[in-house]
Amino acid sequence: MARGRNRKAGAREPSGRLQRTARFSVASILGTSVYVITCSTSRYCKVGKSLSPAKRVAALSTAGVGVFVAEWAVRFPNGDAGRVEYEVHKRLKEQGWHAKREWFGCSVRHAVTTIKEVATELGAEMAPDINLSFDRVGDYSIAEGHP
Repeated sequence: MARGRNRKAGAREPSGRLQRTARFSVASILGTSVYVITCSTSRYCKVGKSLSPAKRVAALSTAGVGVFVAEWAVRFPNGDAGRVEYEVHKRLKEQGWHAKREWFGCSVRHAVTTIKEVATELGAEMAPDINLSFDRVGDYSIAEGHP
């Protein structure tokens, strides 16, 4: 038996059964972002993925260990964020920048450059992250549409 969320009111197949409607996740429509976050009490930056980097910053900020800032983010509308994030982590570890989990001792600029390089090598489509209204890394401006 079909659940209510899978049915569209009034839409029936010729046989009289209700048609199934397509369900889309936010990630499948907008894409997941790969972001770079910094913390005021640390020299490290965090490279991760999220549907909303701004919400991720808010969640981290509840820890009370400092002020977290989303420095940069890029959206991957075709679902490549996980693959890009994995390869970026791998590359930064190989370069000796790994500190703990998703935290790295490199500069924000180096993390951003690595994300762009990996995405380009993988052929991943990048789009400006719509969750951030500015970019603190100067020449990598999300607001101007240049991921």
